[in-house]
This record gives sequence, C-alpha cells and structure tokens, in this order.
Amino acid sequence: TKGNLELKGTGTVINAPTNEKEAAAVISGDILAQAGSTSQIGKLVADNLAVGVAQTSGASGTAGTYTLNAGATLGVKTVSVANGTLNVTGDKAALTTDELTLASGTSGSVSTSGALTTGKFTNNGTVTISGAKSALTVTGEAANNASGTVALENSGAIVLAEGSTFKNAGTISGTGTLTVAGTLTNIGTLNVSSTTVKGTLNNTSETVNGVTTAGNVSGTSLTVDGVVNTKFDNYTVTMTTVNEGGTLNVLELNSKKASGATTNDQLKLVQGVTLKGGKLTVAGADFAGNLLLDGSAAEFLIDGGDYTAKAVDFGTSGGKVTVQTGSYTVDSLNTTNGTVTVGDEGTLTVTTKLTAVSGASSAPITVDGTLSTKLSALGYVYQTSGSGSLTTVSGGATAGAGSVQLNNGGELVITDIGTDTLTKTEVTTLKSLTVSGSTGLVN
Repeated sequence: TKGNLELKGTGTVINAPTNEKEAAAVISGDILAQAGSTSQIGKLVADNLAVGVAQTSGASGTAGTYTLNAGATLGVKTVSVANGTLNVTGDKAALTTDELTLASGTSGSVSTSGALTTGKFTNNGTVTISGAKSALTVTGEAANNASGTVALENSGAIVLAEGSTFKNAGTISGTGTLTVAGTLTNIGTLNVSSTTVKGTLNNTSETVNGVTTAGNVSGTSLTVDGVVNTKFDNYTVTMTTVNEGGTLNVLELNSKKASGATTNDQLKLVQGVTLKGGKLTVAGADFAGNLLLDGSAAEFLIDGGDYTAKAVDFGTSGGKVTVQTGSYTVDSLNTTNGTVTVGDEGTLTVTTKLTAVSGASSAPITVDGTLSTKLSALGYVYQTSGSGSLTTVSGGATAGAGSVQLNNGGELVITDIGTDTLTKTEVTTLKSLTVSGSTGLVN
C-alpha cells in the first residue's frame, strides 16, 4: 500500500499476514490513528505511526487508540502518541521503532508477553509494563523520561541496552526488573523492586534556574556489576549487592563520628550492603574509614573479598555486620546496639579495641569461622612477664563475659600472648568471654 493510512473509526482492524513464512505487509507511508480505536493483527511495516491529534489553541484535538494484538509485529521509524493510547499486548506482540514519543496526558502499555523496542525514548505520559515476559527495551542515546511515569507491574521489565543513554527526571517505579547495561542518569524517582546495573547508574542532581532537583533511588534489591554513583542521603535500597568487578561509589561521607566535628568523617548505613568481591568507594577511593550502622534494615555483609575499616559502630536503631566468607579487618569494633556474625568461611580481625557486652538474651557476636584479636583489644594487659600477670587496663575490660557465642568449628584467636604463660585462672578468664557451653576453640 502506498500513501498514508488515516484511521478515525471505532473498532477498526488491520489484518496483515500472520503466517511465519509470509513477509510482512508494507505501507509506504504513515499510519495515522487519528481517532477511534484500531487493532492490528499480523506483521506490518510502515514509515511512521502517529496516535491521536494534539490539542492546539485553535482545535481541541482527538484521541486515538492503537493496539498490537498477540502475534502482531510493527516496524516503523517513529512512533508519536500525541493524544490517546498505544498498546502492545499479547504473546509475541512486538513494536520496533527508532524513536518513541509520548506527550503529556497520553499513555502506553506493554502487557501479556508483549515487547516494545525503541532507539530514542521521550516520555511525558504514562507507560505501563505488565507481565513477567513483557519488556520495554531502549537501545539508543538521549532517551528521556522527562516528566512522565514508567510503571512496572507483575514482574514487567525495562532494559536499557549497552550503549544507550537514558535520563530519568520523572518516575520509574513498580514491581518488576530494571536492567541498566548502558548509562542511566537519575534526577527523578527510581523505585523498582529489582535493579541490575551492568553499565553505569548516576544518581545525581540538577540545578535549573536556581532550582535543584535531586534523584532518589529505592527498591528492594540492586545488584552492581558495573558502577553506581550516589549519595546515601538519596539512596534507600533495602539491599545492594556489589559483585566482583562492580563498584558502589558513595559520593561523600554522610555523618559525624567525632564529637564536635565540623565535617562528616563517617559513612552511615540505614540499609543493607553486601560485598561479594566488589568495591565500596567514597569519592572514588576505596573505603576503609569509619562505618556506622543505624537502622532496622542496616546490614553490612561481606561474602567474598578482603576489606578493612577504621571503626565500626552501631546507632540506637541497631544494625548487623556479617562476615560470611572473606575477611574484614577493623581497628575498633563496638557492638553496642548491634550484632556481629562470622560465618564458617569468614574471618573478622579486630586489631585495637573490641567493645562487646553480653545482651540479656544473647551474645552480640556469633562466630562459626574465625574471630582474631588481641589481649590489648579486649582490655587486658600483661604488666610483667611470667604467670599471674594478666590484668585489665584502666577502666576495665572492654569485652565482657558471655559476649561471644563460639559455635562448633568456630575459633577465637588471641594473637599477642607470645611466650608468656597463663595460669589456669587466667585461661578461665579469657574463656569466660564466650557463652557458657560454647563448643568452639579459644586459641
């Protein structure tokens, strides 16, 4: 067919070839779904698709609806939804275009295993992706969810392909998956239940005419195989997992540890971070400073790799540190308000000071792997060589009786006894750090 196809009626159906062996029908012109509703069946290629007629100062405009049903495919250069609705619904329904634009007040949907693939994406309307096999894929540069909403339902998916660039100033949210293989710059709201970053996610801010808009990232889980750059003040994902090769780069420290400090000197976690051999950096440098966990969801979990910290503390809202596998070396650890767990393949080393007081119902530290520390870190010292010389430092021991649950296979290693000889009473004093009945080894 040559020329534009103008569609204004209700219940219009375009029947194109459906047999897999048949070529797609070709319209050498545009499909203009100016009003009413149009459904497409079968395979079709056209120059462009325009849905609806925009309202202008001199005309009210008309709303159109264009729907690709199950098995229908449409390939066009551009799709413009000026007034109305675009639907891609049903198994193997697929729309492929170089550029998709949705005006304010318009809507689009991809559902029931439908697929919408576009190079450039400009959205000021509302797009809904619904269903486990339904996906919106963006492959090009300069894509922009300007003031629009992209909503995920029932495990729908958004894929930002490798090489794509996407700016979100609107809202992307819902129960589904977001895969970032390109570059996503977020100055809007990003709240997707499950996000995987293989490329780069920049959660940042933008100032226009003196007004600053800051991006916010939340959700249940975010996996980092590439790079995430963000401030933690605008980042509340329940659990972020950084795999080997990935980097979670926090742009700045966000709390103060030292009393009277005028600048932030501590990284505060109110959510969970799991390191599986990946990097945690602050302003681009490996983080080995002060860490504060303060929140019911605050957890710092090491599951592979070797990491260090200057000090680890817990706020009044508590938190949890877990060394499942790999190692964590800390100068100072204060377990007050928090809990610490060392897995059977993990090693936690405290070099300078370990503060731990047994709770009313359980020990703050549970060890299935190795907890390595020093007498001096526990608040003990030898005044002279020989037996009978083990005493507490001024102020008393920092690690109290029953503060370590040492399970079978677990080991508490005290590294600075040297050649001094402990009396039976002194050995009993050190063993009392563990919960009565602990079956692990005090070495």
